[in-house]
Amino acid sequence: FRTPSTIPYYGLNARRLTQRRRHLETQLRLAGASDVTLVHCADADAVAALPASKFRCIHPHTTPTLHSGQNMTVGTISLALKHMIAMKDMLDRRRPLAVVLEDDAM
Repeated sequence: FRTPSTIPYYGLNARRLTQRRRHLETQLRLAGASDVTLVHCADADAVAALPASKFRCIHPHTTPTLHSGQNMTVGTISLALKHMIAMKDMLDRRRPLAVVLEDDAM
């Protein structure tokens, strides 16, 4: 059985959203989480600044999302990349499990 203090947590946050980050950090601390990694890279402005060839590699314009039939927004792509970055870190650190939270989850 794992307690909140022994489970690794990942918090996905845009650098400019400091109030959300502080709220997430406070809630995790109150819950007893001691192993928290914040994922700030791949913010929407960085994704928007990618050259067209790299942007198409991440999300081809010809591939609409399943639910809406529309192309994903830059913010949605940014968030998807943050999830992938957290997963890669989990694999690199050989973590069998972790909780991944977006900054508006709590």
